[in-house]
Amino acid sequence: MTAAPERAACFLCGAPSEYRELGAPERRHYLCSAAGCGEYSITRRAQSLIEILYRAKVRRQELRQVVAAAAAGQLVEIDFNPGTNAWETNLVEANGSHGQAS
Repeated sequence: MTAAPERAACFLCGAPSEYRELGAPERRHYLCSAAGCGEYSITRRAQSLIEILYRAKVRRQELRQVVAAAAAGQLVEIDFNPGTNAWETNLVEANGSHGQAS
């Protein structure tokens, strides 16, 4: 992670947020200030595809609901698997264990 978070609009909802760049695969870890959003990490590949394919913001709304539904101490990881052509969202517990969200 970078030494200090960057300030930017939340990728999913546009509210003020902070993010940090993570290493490979290239990810951003967001901490959104909106009550209806939350904390998540998203790969650059997923961000690009969402911007290209979901201009109507439908997918962003769906993903925001997944992030908001995560329990305290859970982080939602968002990615797109080109091998299966499927979106992947995983819950990561504070202790590092993974569970499938959708």
